Amino acid sequence: MGPAEEVPVTCCVAIMCERRRALVLVADRMLGAGFAEAELRMSKIRPLHPDWYVMIAGNNVGPAFDIIDKSAILLRGRPHTVDEVEETLAAHYRARRMDEANALANPSHELGVQLLTAGFDASGVGHIFTVSNPGLYQRFDIPGFHAIGSGSFGAYYMLLWREVDIYLKASHALYYAFEAKIFGESAPGVGYETDMYVIKHGKRPMKVGRSTEDKMESIWRQVRPREVRPDHRRKLERLKEIEFFKR
Repeated sequence: MGPAEEVPVTCCVAIMCERRRALVLVADRMLGAGFAEAELRMSKIRPLHPDWYVMIAGNNVGPAFDIIDKSAILLRGRPHTVDEVEETLAAHYRARRMDEANALANPSHELGVQLLTAGFDASGVGHIFTVSNPGLYQRFDIPGFHAIGSGSFGAYYMLLWREVDIYLKASHALYYAFEAKIFGESAPGVGYETDMYVIKHGKRPMKVGRSTEDKMESIWRQVRPREVRPDHRRKLERLKEIEFFKR
């Protein structure tokens, strides 16, 4: 990432769990328009197909909806392989970027939108991948989770620290995704309002309600990183290196 490159606002997290037979998706609601940001009553977790879902990061997310809608038309109907879904989304991403590049007479135009896609192939096995400028896709079946947006750095760190993997129970994956999004909130452009889904292959997605979110927040208050207590500070002050430093 270059020093002048903007990091898209948002924090979106996807985790595979239950041996890749279930997914947890979490996203904030902050939307950017290049010159302003706002938390709107619109989810950035968008259905692409009964088996596939897309999350959006960008400082101007408008093009994402066109890409998703056109891809959804082509993918309508039967189950699909992950390769088919990747190639369809990437093709429409490239087409939209090219249309804007031609209109602006700027061949190097960047679309400024990233898509985090998660779902199940025809055999019910989960997959996670991204599509980003200029229309490239990248798979994240290993490690089995990913995060995008300005909050992705903090979120990704916590997922690694928690040693998240595909063998987690859905309950644990849901909490870790929720926690990761909280740590992502320290970044600029990440909203506090949250949409969360637990998805099992062959079943309708389950939207996480406010009461469940409150219960997880209560757990988080008990296990989150703590400030160093006074007794800890006294022990630190007695470390031989620190005592030597103070002489």
